[in-house]
Amino acid sequence: MSKYLLNEIVYQYLYQQAFLVLLIVDQQGKILDANQYARDMVGPKLMKTTTNLYEVLVDFGSLPSLEELLRDGRQSRMLNLNTASGLPQTFYFNFYEYDCDILVLGQLDNAETEILRKSLLDSNSEANNLSRELQKKNIQLAKLNELKNQFLGMAAHDLRNPISIIQQYSEFLLNETKDALASEQLDLLSRIRSSSQFMLHLLNDLLDIAKIESGKLDLELHETEIIPFIEANIVVNRVLATKKQIQLVYQHYEKLPVVMIDRPKIEQVLNNLLSNAIKYSPQQSTVHVSAFQSGDYIMVSVKDQGPGIPENEISTLFDAFRTTSVKSTAGEKSTGLGLTIVQKIIIGHQGKIWVDSHVGKGTTFFFTLPIFEEELKEEKVRQMSLAPSVIKSNLAEKIPLDILVVDDEVDQIALTSLLLEQLGYSPKTANNAQQALEEINHYDYDLVLLDIQLPDIDGITAARHVNQHYPMDRRPKIIAVTGTEIPREQCIQAGMDDYLRKPVALEDLQSVILEVGKSMGRSSVKSGAIVPESLLAVSQDDHFVQNRSCLDKNVINEYKSIDPAFLNELIDMFLEQTPGLIQELHEALENKESDQIMHIVKQIQGASANLGAEPLTQLCVQYTEHSNTKNAISEHDFLEQLESRFEHIAHDLEQVKEGNDDKNKGGT
Repeated sequence: MSKYLLNEIVYQYLYQQAFLVLLIVDQQGKILDANQYARDMVGPKLMKTTTNLYEVLVDFGSLPSLEELLRDGRQSRMLNLNTASGLPQTFYFNFYEYDCDILVLGQLDNAETEILRKSLLDSNSEANNLSRELQKKNIQLAKLNELKNQFLGMAAHDLRNPISIIQQYSEFLLNETKDALASEQLDLLSRIRSSSQFMLHLLNDLLDIAKIESGKLDLELHETEIIPFIEANIVVNRVLATKKQIQLVYQHYEKLPVVMIDRPKIEQVLNNLLSNAIKYSPQQSTVHVSAFQSGDYIMVSVKDQGPGIPENEISTLFDAFRTTSVKSTAGEKSTGLGLTIVQKIIIGHQGKIWVDSHVGKGTTFFFTLPIFEEELKEEKVRQMSLAPSVIKSNLAEKIPLDILVVDDEVDQIALTSLLLEQLGYSPKTANNAQQALEEINHYDYDLVLLDIQLPDIDGITAARHVNQHYPMDRRPKIIAVTGTEIPREQCIQAGMDDYLRKPVALEDLQSVILEVGKSMGRSSVKSGAIVPESLLAVSQDDHFVQNRSCLDKNVINEYKSIDPAFLNELIDMFLEQTPGLIQELHEALENKESDQIMHIVKQIQGASANLGAEPLTQLCVQYTEHSNTKNAISEHDFLEQLESRFEHIAHDLEQVKEGNDDKNKGGT
């Protein structure tokens, strides 16, 4: 290769590809030419005809002249180039005479670049190490959280069950011995019942893992007169206040609007704020409770005359497990959870809570509850369950069932058996899963109330065994009963038919039995006789028309004894809404909207059940349970029967209303 060719290759490389600055300037510093790298670094202004070298170099006040730079040409000079990004870039420059012009070469400091690259690599490596360490910590936290959840589950099972038994037995004693006990004894029993009920509500809030993890609380809203509600809570806390010679003073407007609240949870809020006020108040002081209307809200305040809270601790007052430096006057202890739960409850009610405190002057807690518009309030009430809590002592006569109760706790078995006996049943019992499976193998039970946590085989496994080894005609209905937070879906997937939480209420037990009876074709109709479900078939609908006992008199009479006006409201709502639902059902059937069809049918079924309209309820049950079987009613026949039965039921309900109205007129 000739020397000329070699020089040409080197020149083209330096001019087109090399990552160094190459400039040719005249003796006055005017830039005549530049390589591609320099053009990219500086931008378009580099090749303007008037651009001077000193215009692209950053002047920090000490730029040498060209003569100086040429004199030390072989010595690198560190200068800053003004780049297109606007940020200066440091290069090491050398200056050489080139014919009559000057050759300027600039290169980055490789050592500095390497140091920077190494620093970035080290930082990246450190970040990766921190990330791995964080992942390890997260795994450890997840394991600890799982252990915590297991502990809470055990606590829920071990604490909720005995408290629920105390609550249920006290309620049973109140109902059965109210005529035999003195008023003082009845008052003590009432206090035991109310205290155990409150403890159960508290446990359910604290030990419900889903609520703790998500920070959400399920609210059951009811219309409440807030003035007597707060007053009742003050009466309960006055016992504690009296012990410390603290006076509780309640001030309120003469009348306040009705609010929609979850009563046990707002009771929990009041108990926490009042007990804290008493806890931190000195003897012979006063705690003021106020309730008044402020715009669209009811505002409640609890004010004490305690030591006050330091200003720097107020911002963390509602954080979990945080306690203040303020000491209670009688050495009472705090877990640091109370105000956290209180805040979640108030926020869940769409209210606000805050505190005003001054050291040496006391503390005032405020919270608000929204006042709902009347229309919204009525809608919320309408959406709530209207099923009457009617305990039918003759339920066993109407729905005869052989029932097996399975639980490893003797007290729980005794309590459940007692509830079933109140409904007229004589249940058999088993203390573990093995005994239960032997019982089911030797006897055809209709219903099994199965505890989930059993000592030998858990309830989920036992239910799966029954489903796998017994045909449908011999398989009993299995209801899961548990005090722990096991998902309902898990029980259903195991082949169970429903799910009950401990403590089992008598109303819940009755509802389950009614559903079991309906699904097995054992629900009574009209006069109370037990009839097969085939009575509801199309060919038998004439029987319904001839036998005009459309309504369950027990349900109607129970409503009448409670509130005839409320019964009239239910009837009006049923008569007003059901025709519209039937029309919607027509359209859904025409459009083949299966989900909408089932939704509407269940709405009609629920509304009918609320009023004891059993023929209509049974028709809906038959349709939903057999819609995909050979016993299914045709859509045409179903609609025809639905409209016919509604017509007759509407007639009977109108007569019930007329009777109520006549009775009210006669009483005035």
